[in-house]
Amino acid sequence: MEFSYRLTGAGWSEGRLSDGHSSVTLTASHLGDALGVLLNAVSALLEGAQQARCSWVQEPGESRWILDRAGSQVRLRVLAFHDAEFPEPDDRGRVVFETTAPLGELADAVARGAQEVLGEYGEDGYLELWREHAFPVSPLELIQAHLADG
Repeated sequence: MEFSYRLTGAGWSEGRLSDGHSSVTLTASHLGDALGVLLNAVSALLEGAQQARCSWVQEPGESRWILDRAGSQVRLRVLAFHDAEFPEPDDRGRVVFETTAPLGELADAVARGAQEVLGEYGEDGYLELWREHAFPVSPLELIQAHLADG
């Protein structure tokens, strides 16, 4: 599992997700806290939640991440919505990525991608480019602590 995230300009970002067989690249606007909500969703699963969701705002539209846990496995679906009406029901979205992976593998990929962003920009540089939201240090640290505990 691979996840990368980069700031592409003032208030815009791009995330890439791959499971080795398929991949998707998604954009996000600073109108939402894309990296923060993803880290919070993953940390919720690590803390025992059976499902977590997050949304990346795209102006217009949305990418909705739906993570369903079954034991140590997670089924991840990313749905694309091109309408600016929020929230649309899941069945109106188009599946742009779907995979099943071990929770630890998904959490590690997301944490590594987020850590690379923090290393590249630092907290101040991230906030300067992302504008509305500070770097999500707390959820990243929570995921890293779960992974370290095994």
